[in-house]
Amino acid sequence: MIIKPICRLLLICSLLILSSCAQLPSHFIDLADQREIATEDLLQQFGNTRIIFVGEAHDSEIDHKVQLEVIRQLHESGRHVIIGLEAMPAQYNGALKRWRFGHVSESSLVKTYYLNWTVPYPFYAEIFRYAQSQQIELIGLNMTRKQIRTVISNGVEKEPRERRQIIKFSSCEQEPAYARFMQSYWGELGHKIAFSRLCDMQRYKDAFMAYQITRALQQPESIVVVLVGSLHALKNAIPAMMQRHGWSNYLVMTTQKLSALTQAPLTKQHSDLVWP
Repeated sequence: MIIKPICRLLLICSLLILSSCAQLPSHFIDLADQREIATEDLLQQFGNTRIIFVGEAHDSEIDHKVQLEVIRQLHESGRHVIIGLEAMPAQYNGALKRWRFGHVSESSLVKTYYLNWTVPYPFYAEIFRYAQSQQIELIGLNMTRKQIRTVISNGVEKEPRERRQIIKFSSCEQEPAYARFMQSYWGELGHKIAFSRLCDMQRYKDAFMAYQITRALQQPESIVVVLVGSLHALKNAIPAMMQRHGWSNYLVMTTQKLSALTQAPLTKQHSDLVWP
């Protein structure tokens, strides 16, 4: 009988912790020339860019604060912002629309959120609330948990050929440079799943999410802020897939700490801007 009150208390504590600890970085670094850019001057870097990838460690408070700051600066400048979320499946766009227009409660949104994403909701709460308060469109980019399990279990090659062609998927065997990059990251993690299948799943998700972004870009003058895991945000991931759809007008932002995971310094080949 006391489980629900305890859960509510834990959620409240989590929200207090997340709102009080993390602070925005004071500056960003342009990897083209190592120039420091003050956070308040970020907007000048975006120009007429149509897609901004802001990579995240899913449980990083700072990364999500950076994402919100990018959204805020763009929205306050008058740009037509669309927020693309790896944390939500594309087929849940109806639920996101109902949230934006205030037709469902936050508790209802949270229930939907946890159907497919295990990262604690408080990490994303400020972004969802800001989007609702400012009437900014939210779209899901991901597959459902069930779809992901099916692809991992059966292999990408069992997905309908027409679907693979539409999203412009190519396997890791066809992309040896990407496969080598992923091997450097995953090589020592000891996954039970064969590397080739895991790599193809990652690439398939890149292609699937890129396709969802192209659909959002059909809205004239829109700018899509893409909130995905950092490995999906790097230029050899979703941005490379966007080029297959004819979109190269993008900017990539990631944390400098990602270099510890990729086991190599981040360069202009990986990202445009990084934060310390």
